[in-house]
Amino acid sequence: MAIQLISKPPRLIQLPLTTHQHLETLPSSRSAINTRKFAIFCAGPLETPDKSLVTQLLVNKYEFTERSIRRALRHCPKMLHSTSTQNLEQVLELLESYGLTPLQIRRVVVCNPRLFELNPKKNIKPKLSFLKTIVKEKDIPKLISLNPRLFNLSLEPRLKNAVSFLQKCGFEGEELSFMVATVPKLLTVSEANAVRLFNQVEAFGHKKGSPMFAVSLRSLMGISNDYLEKKLCFLYRLGFSKEQVLVLCRRKPQILEFSRGKMKRNVEFLVNYAGLPLSEIVKYPHLLAYSLEARIIPRQRVFEALKSMGAIKRTKSFPQIVMLNEERFMEKYVISNAKSSYLLNVFKGKNDTEFADRQEYLMSMVENDYQLQYDFF
Repeated sequence: MAIQLISKPPRLIQLPLTTHQHLETLPSSRSAINTRKFAIFCAGPLETPDKSLVTQLLVNKYEFTERSIRRALRHCPKMLHSTSTQNLEQVLELLESYGLTPLQIRRVVVCNPRLFELNPKKNIKPKLSFLKTIVKEKDIPKLISLNPRLFNLSLEPRLKNAVSFLQKCGFEGEELSFMVATVPKLLTVSEANAVRLFNQVEAFGHKKGSPMFAVSLRSLMGISNDYLEKKLCFLYRLGFSKEQVLVLCRRKPQILEFSRGKMKRNVEFLVNYAGLPLSEIVKYPHLLAYSLEARIIPRQRVFEALKSMGAIKRTKSFPQIVMLNEERFMEKYVISNAKSSYLLNVFKGKNDTEFADRQEYLMSMVENDYQLQYDFF
């Protein structure tokens, strides 16, 4: 059931959306509806008042999809009822002048639609000019698209104080530019939290200012000490030693962002079915990132088939095969083989006597994910 909070019922009009549906008037406050109603609202048909100028502009000029407009307007519903697009157009033109692509502009609108309530000359341009003094011009689009909410901060003292703090920590010139562009949330966190994050990243073995320092820092953003401790303990429970966990976090800090269920499924399959020791997973931590169903299992089937045929070098290890991109893998190990049709069936799971067992294993792991996450917290 659609939720209407306007005095007159809206009249449906046709908009040039790819799905040929309509936009719906949004409630004035998300707090007015519960989660279930909001989910129904987001999935239902869309309608809009006659003068939805903002909608028309975003759809026609910037190729917004229905989904992206929904996401933006649910945080700032009064944009839909705006009778003028002048301020919005000025902000968008300003962002375009700094090199933002249409895709990046869509991200900015979705993540921070309240940006378009700000005065572009008084509130936005001064901040962009300041950022231009510390960040390379080519990095500004990346910085804005990664953290568009930084425009909600005051130039003085918040942004200038944040940059001054980073300079005191030893980031200058290109290092400062790279750090701010890669981890723009550094401009919004407190100094105490920033120091905690720096110490933790250095404890992983990354040198301050290095590219991996920034990557690791970005993965730790938003993670409390308590959550980090639980995540590390979870890795210990999977069988990794303290030294191995440290190496994993140093080589692939993104694992701190992976779900426990995903890591458990990947580790147990790689150890129990692929026969890899934990040391191999530490050596190739990307194995924890790949999809088990779409990448690891199909390639493990092909790998075993090639071994039984004596068609693979002993020096080739399973992790090396998994890390190849899809095109290279298919060309080298499936298509170019004399038994390509057989290997293609193996890759797809046909004629595999262990396939049903693997599927049963995966389903049991998925069912256990809920209990796993409950135990974790």
